Amino acid sequence: MGENTSRLEHEIRTERAELGRNLEDLEQKAKDLADWRVHYGRHPEVFLGLAAGAGLIAGVLASTGGSTAEAPVTAYPRESREHRPLLERSRKAAHLVETWGHISDALLGLATAKIVDSIADALPGFRDQYDNRVGSPVSR
Repeated sequence: MGENTSRLEHEIRTERAELGRNLEDLEQKAKDLADWRVHYGRHPEVFLGLAAGAGLIAGVLASTGGSTAEAPVTAYPRESREHRPLLERSRKAAHLVETWGHISDALLGLATAKIVDSIADALPGFRDQYDNRVGSPVSR
């Protein structure tokens, strides 16, 4: 009888220890799910793409409400000598804003392509569904 009791106590202690380890593993997994650094460590390209996209969106939202390239440059009644430097600066600023718009569009397209590639690598069949929805295949 004493041998059975000690064997049962040993099994109970072993089960408790294993349950304790399982509980610690579950706690660690729950912490990892809530920690963005773990996800960044596993998928840095997605986070970099999201950061680039967020930066571009913030830049567009912070702009002056439209391209100055669309605004008429002939806001001055006459191109007198005193207005020429202002008019030239206005043209340069309009060109700069237009160029930045092209660059940001290209970067946004590149970030979108990288995000689609990352998702397609993780999810089988995603690329086919995406290509069917968009109508043109993304770079592979």
